[in-house]
Amino acid sequence: MPTPTAPDSRSTPPHAPLAESPDANTFADQAELLALACGVPAALIALVHDGRFEVVGQVGYTAEVATIEADDELVARLNHRVLAPAIGPTDSAFAESAARHGLLAHGGLSLQSEDGSPIGLIVVSSCRSRRFNHAQHRATELVAARVVSALALQHTVAAQAAQLDDLGQSNAELLGWSTRDPLTGLANRKELIDVLERATTAEPSPGDLGVLFLDIDHFKAVNDTFGHQFGDAVLIAVGQRVRSVVRGSDCVARLGGDEFVVACLDTDAERLRALTERIEHTLAGPVVHADHSVHVRLSIGMAMTNEATASADELLRCADADMYRVKHQRRSETNQQS
Repeated sequence: MPTPTAPDSRSTPPHAPLAESPDANTFADQAELLALACGVPAALIALVHDGRFEVVGQVGYTAEVATIEADDELVARLNHRVLAPAIGPTDSAFAESAARHGLLAHGGLSLQSEDGSPIGLIVVSSCRSRRFNHAQHRATELVAARVVSALALQHTVAAQAAQLDDLGQSNAELLGWSTRDPLTGLANRKELIDVLERATTAEPSPGDLGVLFLDIDHFKAVNDTFGHQFGDAVLIAVGQRVRSVVRGSDCVARLGGDEFVVACLDTDAERLRALTERIEHTLAGPVVHADHSVHVRLSIGMAMTNEATASADELLRCADADMYRVKHQRRSETNQQS
């Protein structure tokens, strides 16, 4: 009868485990069942691991029989029809332990992958040499088949688990990109609206909510002069600098184009004005990229929650309107000076 084989494991090198072992109780039960069926006092099941056969289930041997040397001759010697002194493992730890219990005759079965690489052993031991009868011969093969099936199932479960991990990671990445601006890595409009709506509808209220609406002055001229690649570098730099001066609880978002928003929970007008000054200060230095540099100036509008700005949309509209007021005021001052 052919040796039981595991699922295709051609990518598995010789003396490498097909998969992590299933529950150890599964193999311990199978070893005990095998000993009873064969009428022997000892039986074990071992799987290849790190160049040795690691015992994963056994009955009748001492606890120190944890591994058996994985030599090619052992695989050739194993005979599941006969118990004899010359058949079993010659590994010193195994032989000494078996001898202490008077276990001098051994037999067994090699478990192999489809490419012929050994993946495990079934060993039975007795005090005397003898031959298995048909029922015992059949019981050995059935246990071997169950071991292979358990490994195959574990192999399938492990592969499915890996696929689920990959899927979960992909979903997490997709979820991240669905709430992140792909250029700057900041929150996008969707995430910003979610943050504002949660803050404006929370019970109890997390405190006053403030919003800064930021717009880069003359950004079109930057793109036209230095190109869109430089313009993207400016947007990234602005996002990084703004994020460097806000609190961890604040949300910095890019709405699109050259517009950014900072949402500040539990704040007041004085702290919001102080944050505006910090943002302006951090942008005092030029943005340098690819041998070009430019000084960036922002028009910043501010809005706080009150009876007139109770919703996220109203808060953004008020901050946007205040930003245009600031921008218009600057232009008027520049025109008067000229």
